[in-house]
Amino acid sequence: MTTISALVIVYHEEGTIERCLTSLQGAVDEIIVIHDGPCNDQTVAIASRFTKKIFIGERRGMMEFHLIDGIIASQGEWILRIDADETLSFELQKHIKKLASTTKYDAYSFVWPLWDGKKAVSRHWPYKLALYKKRSIAYLENPHTNFLVKGKIKKTPYVLEHRPSIDMCNFTVKHKRWIAVEAKTYLLPTSKKRYYALGRKELMRIERKRKAALRFPFLFFVMHIYHSIRMLADYPLALFQKGPYRYLRFRFNYYTALTRAVAKAAQKQHS
Repeated sequence: MTTISALVIVYHEEGTIERCLTSLQGAVDEIIVIHDGPCNDQTVAIASRFTKKIFIGERRGMMEFHLIDGIIASQGEWILRIDADETLSFELQKHIKKLASTTKYDAYSFVWPLWDGKKAVSRHWPYKLALYKKRSIAYLENPHTNFLVKGKIKKTPYVLEHRPSIDMCNFTVKHKRWIAVEAKTYLLPTSKKRYYALGRKELMRIERKRKAALRFPFLFFVMHIYHSIRMLADYPLALFQKGPYRYLRFRFNYYTALTRAVAKAAQKQHS
């Protein structure tokens, strides 16, 4: 029988983690929780009611630095990557095992409605890639990067609910912290980063792109904003709806600020 491991990487999420883990019960075969640094609230205590697989990692400031540890710890044939402020909708709970039982696809994306801190401001957009066949993924440790899928990806109508405590369309102090961590990490050569299931040629290609982006900051911006353009291809009406439009504007502002931070850090490094 096909097995699914849920991977939840957290940092002081006592207000949301119970709802997340409750939604996983009966839908997955194991739950792995990794805390980003020492836990000073009730997050780990709450998680311990749902799983024994709890790990305390080094404080790194972003969840992506713990993904490889999560991959290694997982025993399932599939990995569900889910955040503490996300939950499986009833329909997704009901169908996730069926999705994982297929041999036709290697990963699935789900509808991920935008949240403004109080309510959903989109219904059918955007999509988030979240369920992966373990043997079909590769990964390079970088902030805001997803698993690379070696195979076919299928979009589904099922909803992965996302209810953060903040308006995800607005710039916050948390986003500014992310930018600082992401800019610092981008300066590191690929050889200094951990990776999973990536070959030498793939690593060399990634390193060439990194060097080109540092040399030409505008290229760095284009590389990152390209994903937003691809998101629009799924739902062109987003440009004309308030919630999705605000989210796209947020992404533009975030990557503009990140490009400036990377360019400034690169200039400082070479001065």
